[in-house]
Amino acid sequence: MKTYYTILKLSPNTIVGDSLSVGLLVCRGNKYWLKVSDYKKNIAKKLLGDKEKSVDFVIKQLSTYLNKLNQETQKSDLFKFESFITEDYINYLNVYANGILQFSKASVIDDDFDDLKFSKLYSLLIEKVMFEKNEIVQLNQHHISVLEQKVQDRLINKVRNKIHTEITIDNSILKSIYFNYDIDCIGLNGSFVGAKSLPLDHTVPTLEKNVSHYVTLIALLSQKYDKNLNNNKFFLIADEPSYKTPAHKFWEEMKDVSTFKLISSDEVEQVTETVEQTGATKFLSYS
Repeated sequence: MKTYYTILKLSPNTIVGDSLSVGLLVCRGNKYWLKVSDYKKNIAKKLLGDKEKSVDFVIKQLSTYLNKLNQETQKSDLFKFESFITEDYINYLNVYANGILQFSKASVIDDDFDDLKFSKLYSLLIEKVMFEKNEIVQLNQHHISVLEQKVQDRLINKVRNKIHTEITIDNSILKSIYFNYDIDCIGLNGSFVGAKSLPLDHTVPTLEKNVSHYVTLIALLSQKYDKNLNNNKFFLIADEPSYKTPAHKFWEEMKDVSTFKLISSDEVEQVTETVEQTGATKFLSYS
């Protein structure tokens, strides 16, 4: 059975095509998960002017209908869905839903799915969430990958006392940011030094979202601290995936991104050496 998801977006200006990702809808057979970020929704509402009242109404209608589907009841009059939401229908919405609420193309998840996995996916794509204590245990019991182990041993453990490590950048740290982002390490001394490790075992849309947020984070930090983007030394740590796969094509494309340098986990000492050479230090006031 296929599991697929779509990202819900609010568009303050449908003419120019701008939008803000505010929620996640996952469908698996006749089971549905939906979560919308109140924080990101409220940001969008501020940009909508007199249309803001429509936001809560439309999202509530969608939520109500999905609850009915989960309870095997009748369909909504607002959303003319079939007896269950299909991948084709989501792609139809992606093309033709051009109002305030919009949908990304459906992305397939080649795996079983449950509430915990929904929370993790939502945290990755939309907004970092806090897990319940029993969920934290489950998350911490996963098998650590070779990439994660190398980053931990050869980078984080060596620079932990010099620069920020394993930190989440959110709007309490950077007011202009509209998402939460986990980064392996970051420091500052004249210019920024930082690194983000990215396992390539996710779908390409998920990888693209992650990298897009990384580039945005770098730009926002450089703007806030008045640093030249060309002088920064940011790294993306990602091991080469199997040849002739969508992930491999994505990996090849990352070589051409000028905002960061793509390296493998075997080259992670480059980051450690850069921290040493630049004399980068912690720069956030809470540390």
